[in-house]
Amino acid sequence: MNVLKKLYYGQIVPWEQIIPSDKNYQETKQKLDELLMELEKEAKPEIWEKLERFRDLSWELENMEVIETFCAGFRLGAQITQEAFTKEPENEQSKE
Repeated sequence: MNVLKKLYYGQIVPWEQIIPSDKNYQETKQKLDELLMELEKEAKPEIWEKLERFRDLSWELENMEVIETFCAGFRLGAQITQEAFTKEPENEQSKE
């Protein structure tokens, strides 16, 4: 099956495959998880509810940013591919 069909049928899910390779990622994620656990234990219920709402809204914004970044990268890749297969006029090649 070609890549477009796999993408269409949901067999390729780019956002699920992206795990940062930065060695600090897992360490930072662990610290964040530990801090959230501490806050959950120590915060009053009404404060914890606000923190959860804050986190949910932050994730929504981050998701919007990731989607736009993916789309921009995809467009750029398509433009690069198109340009690679498009012959430039002779006068354009001599300018460089």
